[in-house]
Amino acid sequence: NRCIIMSENVVSAKAHSLQCDSRKKTLVTGVKEVISANETLVLIDTSAGLLEISGTDIKIQKYNADEGGLVITGEFNTFKYDQARARGFLKRLFK
Repeated sequence: NRCIIMSENVVSAKAHSLQCDSRKKTLVTGVKEVISANETLVLIDTSAGLLEISGTDIKIQKYNADEGGLVITGEFNTFKYDQARARGFLKRLFK
């Protein structure tokens, strides 16, 4: 099973895409920053907004900050985009 989600943000030069292979390996592009990560949750700021990935045994295998690429392995349950949370996070950050 393969799911691919692509999004382009006019403001950002980096296009965002999310590719999940059999709920075990995920490739994400357009990553601006990995905000937090542990075995059950990864919070990522992408060019398409804040992305929350949850599951079990999550591990970041590769992160290229210059190119905005991220490879994560584990057993994934949820991929959630949250524009409102992104705005709130940025508002608190620059307060």
